Amino acid sequence: MQPSIRLRSLWIRTRQRIIRSGNSAWLFKKTVIRCAGAVLALISLACFAAAIEPWNRTFEHTSGPVRGDWQDGISIAPLALAILHNSYTAVYTAYTARKIPCSVELVMDFLIWAALLPGLIFSIWGGTFNVWRGEQGQLAMTLCESGMNAETWSRECFMELYHIGSLELAGIVFAIPLWAMHVFLFAHRITEARSQRRHRRQRPWASIKEIEQGDTEAYPRMPRRPPQSYASPERLASSNPTYYQYRSAFN
Repeated sequence: MQPSIRLRSLWIRTRQRIIRSGNSAWLFKKTVIRCAGAVLALISLACFAAAIEPWNRTFEHTSGPVRGDWQDGISIAPLALAILHNSYTAVYTAYTARKIPCSVELVMDFLIWAALLPGLIFSIWGGTFNVWRGEQGQLAMTLCESGMNAETWSRECFMELYHIGSLELAGIVFAIPLWAMHVFLFAHRITEARSQRRHRRQRPWASIKEIEQGDTEAYPRMPRRPPQSYASPERLASSNPTYYQYRSAFN
């Protein structure tokens, strides 16, 4: 069996197991989103981590208490948290066909997108790709040899700068859709929890109303028991001689 067919069959079985357990189709869709989020977080974290070491070797901040590449390091913690949370949630849902607790899901999604947002802002603000310049050809080589190319930051003289900037830009490109995913999952979980709470509050009143209106589909009527007949002693005696003898013995 080809790997693509095997993977498709696995997805179909997982979807059927989740839906048959009484969950909505959205739970399977969110599981797929979390799988994609774990992959995006892993790629973004690898790009930011690869950019820190050459940045610290080549540059340093002239102001502030931290001289190293702190603007790229801020995003590593929420990205690592996104990898762990998305991977665990996807595996747990796929194998048990159950949701994780609402409070845990809300707290984790909030921590991820709230911590990733400032990391993305600082990475965009302090990225080395902001000083990229187009290729200048022979003029750049001349300025490079004379030491006068410090203001142009051309590729011919600063190859390491463009390598670091490419890694930072790739990390940002993969982290932005991840941030959007967690904002969506956070908002969707809040909406789902509110609708479930509203449904639980309204359902008892709706049930009473359906019963009063005779909703036989939702609440089928039970067959009525026939009324009990209370026969007279003479009738019981004529139908049951034993009863008549027993009653006569005490009279």
